[in-house]
Amino acid sequence: MTPAESRQELGLTQSQLARLMGNTSAMTVSKWETGKRHQTAQAAELLRLLLWLHEEYPRIYAQWVGNQQTPAGD
Repeated sequence: MTPAESRQELGLTQSQLARLMGNTSAMTVSKWETGKRHQTAQAAELLRLLLWLHEEYPRIYAQWVGNQQTPAGD
């Protein structure tokens, strides 16, 4: 599965995926998807874990993603 297919399977925008991955920008995610930059091994593993969580525990994934998308203080 390509990085773009993975992100789409997770139901995320590039910005949302970047935020979930921590120290990553939407531009970096875009570059992964267009082949202009390769994912680090750590980023690829985190994406794989997100896909696993999404598939095996969809309710937990949805709750966690929802919590991550809410800016602090809201």
